[in-house]
Amino acid sequence: MDIDLEECLETAISLAREAGQIVNEGFYLDKTVTTKGEPANLVTEFDTRVQRILFDRLGEKFPTHK
Repeated sequence: MDIDLEECLETAISLAREAGQIVNEGFYLDKTVTTKGEPANLVTEFDTRVQRILFDRLGEKFPTHK
Protein backbone atom coordinates (compact mmCIF):
# COMPACT_ATOMS: atom_id res chain seq x y z
CA MET A 1 0.00 0.00 0.00
CA ASP A 2 1.40 3.38 -1.02
CA ILE A 3 0.89 6.16 1.47
CA ASP A 4 0.59 9.74 0.26
CA LEU A 5 2.45 11.55 3.03
CA GLU A 6 1.38 14.97 1.77
CA GLU A 7 -2.28 13.94 2.06
CA CYS A 8 -1.62 12.56 5.54
CA LEU A 9 0.02 15.82 6.60
CA GLU A 10 -2.79 17.96 5.18
CA THR A 11 -5.37 15.80 6.95
CA ALA A 12 -3.46 15.93 10.25
CA ILE A 13 -3.15 19.72 10.08
CA SER A 14 -6.83 20.15 9.24
CA LEU A 15 -7.91 17.84 12.06
CA ALA A 16 -5.57 19.52 14.55
CA ARG A 17 -7.10 22.90 13.70
CA GLU A 18 -10.62 21.54 14.06
CA ALA A 19 -9.75 19.88 17.37
CA GLY A 20 -8.13 23.08 18.61
CA GLN A 21 -11.27 25.06 17.84
CA ILE A 22 -13.39 22.61 19.81
CA VAL A 23 -11.06 22.66 22.82
CA ASN A 24 -10.79 26.45 22.66
CA GLU A 25 -14.59 26.71 22.51
CA GLY A 26 -14.90 24.98 25.87
CA PHE A 27 -11.79 26.31 27.57
CA TYR A 28 -13.46 28.91 29.81
CA LEU A 29 -16.83 27.17 30.14
CA ASP A 30 -17.92 25.12 33.10
CA LYS A 31 -17.39 21.49 32.21
CA THR A 32 -18.36 18.11 33.49
CA VAL A 33 -15.13 16.28 34.28
CA THR A 34 -15.00 12.51 34.56
CA THR A 35 -12.16 10.05 34.84
CA LYS A 36 -11.10 7.44 32.34
CA GLY A 37 -9.44 4.44 33.90
CA GLU A 38 -7.30 6.04 36.59
CA PRO A 39 -8.21 9.00 38.83
CA ALA A 40 -5.50 11.16 37.27
CA ASN A 41 -6.88 10.65 33.74
CA LEU A 42 -9.42 13.49 33.56
CA VAL A 43 -11.79 13.79 30.60
CA THR A 44 -14.26 16.52 29.62
CA GLU A 45 -17.07 16.42 27.09
CA PHE A 46 -14.81 18.43 24.79
CA ASP A 47 -12.10 15.76 24.99
CA THR A 48 -14.67 13.11 24.11
CA ARG A 49 -15.99 15.20 21.23
CA VAL A 50 -12.50 15.72 19.80
CA GLN A 51 -11.67 12.03 20.10
CA ARG A 52 -14.87 11.02 18.33
CA ILE A 53 -14.27 13.50 15.50
CA LEU A 54 -10.66 12.40 15.05
CA PHE A 55 -11.52 8.71 14.90
CA ASP A 56 -14.50 9.29 12.59
CA ARG A 57 -12.69 11.62 10.17
CA LEU A 58 -9.54 9.49 10.04
CA GLY A 59 -11.63 6.37 9.45
CA GLU A 60 -13.48 8.09 6.60
CA LYS A 61 -10.34 9.52 5.01
CA PHE A 62 -8.13 6.45 5.44
CA PRO A 63 -10.43 3.42 5.77
CA THR A 64 -7.65 0.88 5.16
CA HIS A 65 -5.16 2.33 7.64
CA LYS A 66 -4.74 0.60 10.98
